[in-house]
Amino acid sequence: MSALSSLWHCIRGCLLPTLEEELDPLTDTQREFVAVCELAQLDRHMGRYRWIGKGRKKARVDFAKAFMAKAVYNFATTKVLVAYLMDCKNLRRLCGWEKRSDVPSEPTFSRAFAEFARGELGDVVHEALVKTHYGDKLAGHISRST
Repeated sequence: MSALSSLWHCIRGCLLPTLEEELDPLTDTQREFVAVCELAQLDRHMGRYRWIGKGRKKARVDFAKAFMAKAVYNFATTKVLVAYLMDCKNLRRLCGWEKRSDVPSEPTFSRAFAEFARGELGDVVHEALVKTHYGDKLAGHISRST
């Protein structure tokens, strides 16, 4: 069994049922979000984003999960993401915020997202995923126009 198949088996068999004991039943999109976050292993890539004593101390991994949610849910703006986090208890808790009042403001999200862009977090996570799950294999692709 490949490492990716093994990881998906663990997510589906262990992680999702445990989460559903704590939360309301998960929607398909919430399940996809959990799988994406587990696969991305965001905690491994957050070292450069540690709090350095400026501003309020907020866990950057929570912002990174929200960044993933924005992509999984295909939200066009951060404003839509923040509004959804306020209304959806499951997603809010999956991202790391218990109460509505814990959800950061839109400008705070924008600053965190800008920090991730400067640090190329998306590229770093993607590279790690490819190395971990695809290794040194050559990827072939054929494009045809009809």
